[in-house]
Parts: sequence; C-alpha cells; structure tokens
Amino acid sequence: MISEPASRPAEGAEIWIICGNTCAGKTTTARMLAQRLPRAAQIDRDEMQRLIVSGCRWAVPSDTHPGTGRLTGEAGIQYALRIRNACLVATAFADAGITAIVTDSIINEGFDSLTQVSWAVARLTSSSCDRL
Repeated sequence: MISEPASRPAEGAEIWIICGNTCAGKTTTARMLAQRLPRAAQIDRDEMQRLIVSGCRWAVPSDTHPGTGRLTGEAGIQYALRIRNACLVATAFADAGITAIVTDSIINEGFDSLTQVSWAVARLTSSSCDRL
C-alpha cells in the first residue's frame, strides 16, 4: 500500500529548528521537547550526515572560505545536502501530523538553505531557531 502525501500540513503539526554550537545541548533539548509532545520526531544532523556511507566528508575549519565564512568543496556540498534532506524529512513528518524537531549547527548559508527548502515545499507551518 502506498500512502499519498497530504495536500496541506496536518493540523497542529509543526517544524521546530534547534541550532547551536557543538555540544551545546541541541540533541538533549530536542529529545526532551519531543517527549513532551503527543506526536513528535527528532531529525538529527549526525544521523543525516551518516546516511552518506562512502565518501562522507565532515567539515573542518580549513573547509571554510576565509573571506565569506562559507563552507567550500565536498564538505560544503554535503552540508547543504544534509540541511536540505533534514527539511524534506521534517516536512514529511509534519504532513503526517507529527511535529518534527530538527537539530543542527546551522551556520551562514545553512539557515538560508533551510528556509528556502522549507518554503519551497510550502509545508512549513511553524519554526523556531533558538540559539543555545
């Protein structure tokens, strides 16, 4: 059986974005929030990155362009892909009436990318970016 996507987000479904530095408590905060909600899913950056089984490239300081602060090369490509995929997964959960909580260290172009993807699929019902 194949389920059809909802034509609009289910009532009460939201997408929350929790961003901050490494080890700031994003995952713990997201888990605690999800446990308090009736239906919630956590989409974690590490899990999204680990979907790349071969050729995975985590960003390191040398991947940052000195003039713009943006990630470059393969690390930059995978960073953008990770954020895009997190948005798409979050949207699918929200469409099903499940609040999605996305955690990531969203920097520079990442937040722009996040909002562009979310609005492009026209399913973002609510978001919050709390810098921890």
